Amino acid sequence: MMLKNKWYVILSSEEVKKNRIKKVRRFGIDIVLWRDSKNEVHAIAAKCPHRGADLGLGKIVNDCVQCPYHGFLYDGNGIAV
Repeated sequence: MMLKNKWYVILSSEEVKKNRIKKVRRFGIDIVLWRDSKNEVHAIAAKCPHRGADLGLGKIVNDCVQCPYHGFLYDGNGIAV
């Protein structure tokens, strides 16, 4: 059971490499993680809110995840920029 608004360890920090998207599935949810240029780790849902594309197949552009389908950029809060 997952409790909302709580923190969970989903993997080791060392597993999130610079300039690479790491996709994991935890609690039945696909999540993408990446490090920005300040070396901070971000995690958002792996499903693009626009068309449902897999953000795990995207790339990192300007500290954001770029959707592989239409190229939309999502910041560390999952907000389109």
